[in-house]
Amino acid sequence: MKYKQGSNGAEKGMSFIRRNSLQAKKWRAVLLQTLGTDSYVFIPVVLLIVLSMAWFANSTYSLFITAPPTTWRMVVCLVSFPVTFIILVLLARKQLRKQAISVAEDAKPARVRGLIIFLSPMGPDKEFVKSIVDGTQQVDEQKSSYLQRFTGSWRMPLESILYHIDRLEYVVLIPSADHRKDDGDISPGTIRETQHFIDLVSRMCAEASLGFIEPSDLGTEFTEGIDFEDCQFLVRAVERGFELLEAKRLRDSQILVDITGGQKVTTFAGAVVCLAEGRKFQYVSTRDFKIRIYDPTYDPEP
Repeated sequence: MKYKQGSNGAEKGMSFIRRNSLQAKKWRAVLLQTLGTDSYVFIPVVLLIVLSMAWFANSTYSLFITAPPTTWRMVVCLVSFPVTFIILVLLARKQLRKQAISVAEDAKPARVRGLIIFLSPMGPDKEFVKSIVDGTQQVDEQKSSYLQRFTGSWRMPLESILYHIDRLEYVVLIPSADHRKDDGDISPGTIRETQHFIDLVSRMCAEASLGFIEPSDLGTEFTEGIDFEDCQFLVRAVERGFELLEAKRLRDSQILVDITGGQKVTTFAGAVVCLAEGRKFQYVSTRDFKIRIYDPTYDPEP
């Protein structure tokens, strides 16, 4: 189908070339689903590999078993498979160098069963959080008005949790560890505020039965929190979170890594872990507080 511009605007018209294009796309889709690639070159390459293996096997058998006189045809058959194999290896290495990363954004984010969250500091909302936790501040069903009163970084994870609350079952919390400065002073990490966050969410989402996975649940090495500038340590913590959620029968597609909190290194670590097949990460916009879900994948054609 193509469009022809006429006096009355765009008019639909049929084109033989367009029908061929649709047919080509159809067969490319069939190839992609059946063979894992949509390139027509794949078929002759497979035939070449099969033929070269057959020639190589027959020539080897003839050379060592029947021992006929060596001919140029036998030499060609003997070297056909090794040469084909070397060429394919070189082409594969070249293709690997072309690998790029593409990121698709989900326009209609689905609710998930598990969230992995990097916990940022409570900030200026300490008194407000305290009033909610101790019951001084009542929380009704209209929670959006309460979220608007948060001026610190905890609004984003709360927005995330409330967005997924209808399906959400587990929240993995990854807080920062205490950090000793050069002058010897201790910079407190969010490990000290983990319980406050759990109490806050439990109060605001009292109708839901959420399970919280804390640092101590991730393993003894994470008990005191995670260094938010140690990328490898962060990756291990996130991977451990996936393992525990999978043990609770959650699939990767039902889990999101929220990269909103923490520092730039946490964002990078969370995104890197999600390069694995089937994993996605989300970001809570600081402009409109909407949930944005991203699916990073490898793209062979940059």
